[in-house]
Amino acid sequence: LESIGEYFLVPLCMSAFHGPQEVTKVFMERVAANYSSNPYHNALHAAQVLHSSMWLTRGLGVDELQSQIERAAFAIAAVCHDIKHLGRNNQFCVSSEHPLAVVYNNSRVLENMHAASCWELMQSTGMLQTVRSGDRAALRSQIIEYILATDMSEHFEVVSKFRVKLDSPDFSMSIAQDRMFAARMCIKAGDIGHSALPWDLHERWSICCVQEFYEQGDEERSLGLPVSPLCDRSAVGDVGKSQKGFIEFVCLPLFEVLADQELLGIDAQVPTKSGATVSQQEDDAPAPALRRRISSRRASQLENCPQKIQRHCIAQLRANARRWVEEPEVTRRVTQFLT
Repeated sequence: LESIGEYFLVPLCMSAFHGPQEVTKVFMERVAANYSSNPYHNALHAAQVLHSSMWLTRGLGVDELQSQIERAAFAIAAVCHDIKHLGRNNQFCVSSEHPLAVVYNNSRVLENMHAASCWELMQSTGMLQTVRSGDRAALRSQIIEYILATDMSEHFEVVSKFRVKLDSPDFSMSIAQDRMFAARMCIKAGDIGHSALPWDLHERWSICCVQEFYEQGDEERSLGLPVSPLCDRSAVGDVGKSQKGFIEFVCLPLFEVLADQELLGIDAQVPTKSGATVSQQEDDAPAPALRRRISSRRASQLENCPQKIQRHCIAQLRANARRWVEEPEVTRRVTQFLT
């Protein structure tokens, strides 16, 4: 985590904060030390999310229009989004009356803790000493916003809202509010992005995630609490079906709407015979018509279109979903490992 964090954060923070690079390196060391050795929510997960989230912002052209403060806030949020994670979810914290649930009033317990811990580390390591007073409020607000975006409790609602926003003719990456909405979608996708990685990596991450779920279920059972969904190790035979469902109903809709955004960005640069760009021709198109055109182009241009999200992420998501249920060896291997 320190290595990839320094690669991304040192230049970003030097540009945005004008502070010495040693301060950022110390910050990254402290961040890494504050990640627990959970099976899934650990420092390696943070590194993977940072990399995936940054890749998505670049692929969508979000980073080209972000200010220096915006880019730094996004990267810091990505690397700190699960800092001090307990290896248990929000519902466990609430049901067990964990002290954090008391502090944060049962609301986005872990995400609020991650955001607060991030800012405390920035203060204690001197990261904020060179930040201009006018930028501090914006920096903190954005870090909080990005970390809270990783809360899955409103996932489907947020994806739907972004789809509606994307259909709006006045949606533009040059508008700060729209740009930050797109960035929030990128960190959300980065957080569950292992599902779009090549199979060997995805399988390993999935096993780690399920292992952590089962540890939570074991503790819930020992405390006399109801075992949370997906946390019952006696249902290990259903792992393939649950992973397939997670990819198809949670991951794919998110990546598909990001692919739509990517395609609109490409269209904005492609001139038509009339001299206007595709997006200019569609500025006055009703939202349903625009959605049909996007879907049609997504299907017909897969081979030749430079869409990275469509060609790489979505194709890999679909391939991974199939393997979970179509290859008996996968179920046997994963079940054997988890038992």
